[in-house]
Amino acid sequence: MYSAETNEDLPLSSEMLHFINEYTDSKASDISLKLSKKKHWPNEFIIQQIIGKQKAKKKFPLLASCSEIIYPSLLAIEQASSETTAKYKASLVFGKKLLDLSGGMGIDCFFMATHFEEVYYNEPSTELYEITLKNLQHLWNTKPEYKQKKICFYNQGAEDFLQTNKQKFDCIFIDPSRRKENKKTVSLSECTPNVLLLLPELIKRSNKMLIKASCMLDIKKAVEELMFVQKVHVVSVNNECKELLFECGKIPNKNYGIECINITAKETHRFCFTFNDEKNSTPLYSLPQHYLYDPHSSVTKAGAFNIVSQQFHLKKIAANTHLYTSNKIEKNFPGTIYKVQATVSLNKKEILPHLKQPEAMWMLRHSAFTEKELIQKTGIKNKSSPIVLFSTRNLENKIIIIICNII
Repeated sequence: MYSAETNEDLPLSSEMLHFINEYTDSKASDISLKLSKKKHWPNEFIIQQIIGKQKAKKKFPLLASCSEIIYPSLLAIEQASSETTAKYKASLVFGKKLLDLSGGMGIDCFFMATHFEEVYYNEPSTELYEITLKNLQHLWNTKPEYKQKKICFYNQGAEDFLQTNKQKFDCIFIDPSRRKENKKTVSLSECTPNVLLLLPELIKRSNKMLIKASCMLDIKKAVEELMFVQKVHVVSVNNECKELLFECGKIPNKNYGIECINITAKETHRFCFTFNDEKNSTPLYSLPQHYLYDPHSSVTKAGAFNIVSQQFHLKKIAANTHLYTSNKIEKNFPGTIYKVQATVSLNKKEILPHLKQPEAMWMLRHSAFTEKELIQKTGIKNKSSPIVLFSTRNLENKIIIIICNII
C-alpha cells in the first residue's frame, strides 16, 4: 500500500528509454553526436540517465538490472549509499515503523524496509523525491513481500516533517547532506539537516537512530556531540573506508562499542572493540620480525591502534606507525599479512638486490616522502607486484623500507 504527496510525470517516452538502453555502454562523445539529431529531446536529462546507468552497474546492481529506473543528478548518485553498504545497514535495524528522514535515492530505505511493516520515506528535494518515488514504487511492485507493507512518501524538510507528523518510530535513519553552499562539508553541525539541533526531538520520537556520516569525521568528537551513541560502525568495502554509522539509543554510553567492517565479494570481516578496550591497552614494540601486519582501513579509522597489538599478540613497529609484526601468522587479523624479506634503509643499492626488476608496489605508512619522491630517489616504479615496499619509520623515527611478499 502506497501513500504519496505528489506523483508528476517524468520526461521520458518509450523511444527515449530505448535510446538510453541502447547506448548505455557508449562513450560520451558518441552519445552527444547521436543526440545532436534529436534537438526536441531533453538531451541533458538523457545523458544524465546514461551516466547513471553506467555508474549503477557497479554501485547499484539492482537498479542497473531494471530498465525502467530513472536516475537523478550525478551529485545525488555520488552521495547515495552503495547497494553493498545499504544491505549492511539493513542488517542492523528491525521493528514495526521505519522513518528515513533524508531519503535521497532510496537505496538505504529499500533494503532497510525488509525488516519493517511500515516505511516512511522523506526527501526535501522535490526533483529527487519525484524520481525516487517512481523508482521505489517500481522496485517494490516487483517484490511480493513488500505488497503487504504500508509505505508512505513525503516531500518535506526534516524539521517540517517532524512538526507535522507526530508519530513515534522504532528506528529513524538519517543521512544528512554533506554539502553547504555547493561545497563539501564534514561536520555534523554544517550538514543538512543539522542532526545536532534535531537530536532532542529524534530521541523522543524513536527507540533507535542510525546516523550516516563521512569517513572524514572525527569519531570521538561526533560521539561527544551526539551523546547517545551506543555503537559506531566503520564500514569499508574492499578495504576502502566508505561511511561511518552512529547507532544511537535513549541512554548515553561512555564505553560505546566500535565495529570495524570490511566487506568483500567473498566475506565480511568484522573486528569489534570498545572505547575502554583501546584506552586500557598497552602495546609492545619491535623491529620487523618474520611477518608484517597492515590493518584494514576501517580498523585504522576506528583508532584501534593498541587493542590490535594486545588482542593478536603483535608488536608495533613504532608508536605512530600503525604497522605490526610477529614471528607467527595470526590468521584472524583484520587486515593483510605480509612475509618480510628484509628491512633496509632508503637506499636503492640496498633495495634493488631484492628485486628482479626496478619495480614493486609502494606502500606509505607514516612516511616522510611521497610516492613520487620515493620513485625519484630509488628509480623503482610503483607497479602491481607480489613484492611490496613499505616506506615507514622505526622506533628511532628513521625512515626504513620493509621489503615484503604478499601471503
